[in-house]
Amino acid sequence: MNIVILATARNLRPASFRTIREELGVVDGQDTVTVVTAHRPYRPLPVEATLRTGADLSLRRHAIVLPVAALDTSEEPDDEAPGDASPEAPTPLPRRLAHGVAWRARRVRFAVRDNPKVSRVRNSTKVRKVTNAFLPGGVSARFAINTVRAREVKDVLGAADVVVALDSHTHRAAWLLARRHPDPDVVVGTAAGRRVIAARRAGRADSSS
Repeated sequence: MNIVILATARNLRPASFRTIREELGVVDGQDTVTVVTAHRPYRPLPVEATLRTGADLSLRRHAIVLPVAALDTSEEPDDEAPGDASPEAPTPLPRRLAHGVAWRARRVRFAVRDNPKVSRVRNSTKVRKVTNAFLPGGVSARFAINTVRAREVKDVLGAADVVVALDSHTHRAAWLLARRHPDPDVVVGTAAGRRVIAARRAGRADSSS
């Protein structure tokens, strides 16, 4: 069974998606899970494919294909755990130098934020009109537009059985996809997703018997 998950959360982690797979009743080796996300995940997710059509991207017709993690990984690696040294691994910066770079970056960010010219341009009527014309409705609308337009998403939806919208910002995209692709069941939340997946699985079992 082909399952598509829509998500706009910034803190997508492998552990949370392993839980989502369990909540949906995904069967490893039988079901294919594709995640369409607005943001790059914290780490590669334990799914078959990850497509990024983020709200921060310009309006485009292609999704960014991200790497995925192995499905049998039981635990997330620890960021602080030392790894084996390899010739390809970058040499870590000294702590003092890293603090210096971070301090300068904050200084530049605050200088830009407090600059009256930048504030004037950002808050000008012309800039607001152009922004609203091209990016209406905030995260929800931009994610929906990019998701509907992406050719990679169209290809995935052509073979999808179930589409699950995880959060409120994905509802508009789910509604548009349901209108354009009538074959898959489009639902909101993992509880509804589990029900339709089980129903589809039972229907296939009845038809094959």
